[in-house]
Amino acid sequence: MTLQQLADLLVEVNGGGRFVVKRFPAMRKKIDIGDFYADHGLITAKLGWRPWTSLRTALGRTVGYYRKELWHYV
Repeated sequence: MTLQQLADLLVEVNGGGRFVVKRFPAMRKKIDIGDFYADHGLITAKLGWRPWTSLRTALGRTVGYYRKELWHYV
């Protein structure tokens, strides 16, 4: 999943919203972590672990939590 796809999914799960894609500032290149790739294949192969919750469900729960508890964060 790309960052763009993740942002699109989060807007969808939220029921609306928008985001703006901006170029990473050249002066910040030193702190850029670059590409990130995550894969649970090794832990699945070794231990049989699999995620129980879909990303869509997890994002929905996260959005719900922050809606309820937002006053703690602002």
